[in-house]
Amino acid sequence: MASCCLIGDVDSAAAFALAGVPGVTPDGAAGAKEAFRASLAAPGILMLIITEGYALDLKEEITKHRQAGAQPMIIEIPENLSGEFTGHSLMDAIRSAVGISV
Repeated sequence: MASCCLIGDVDSAAAFALAGVPGVTPDGAAGAKEAFRASLAAPGILMLIITEGYALDLKEEITKHRQAGAQPMIIEIPENLSGEFTGHSLMDAIRSAVGISV
């Protein structure tokens, strides 16, 4: 069964859990790298959502993954308290990141 998962802050993980999306809230950059590698290796994961704080820690790995054109698709979203979060809906953030309506 195809699915998606989240690597993000506690608030984002709680929100996504309400929608049935499993999430990981790693401790620091090392934990984020470990969670990222585990998510890439997990079977059936087609979409990996990463909040911006962790995406910054994983920038090099995300770039390599995208250049390889491999699955899962990686979507970066703003954290709810970031300067990038302007009060628009999560669906608007995903639509902006992906370019399609999900």
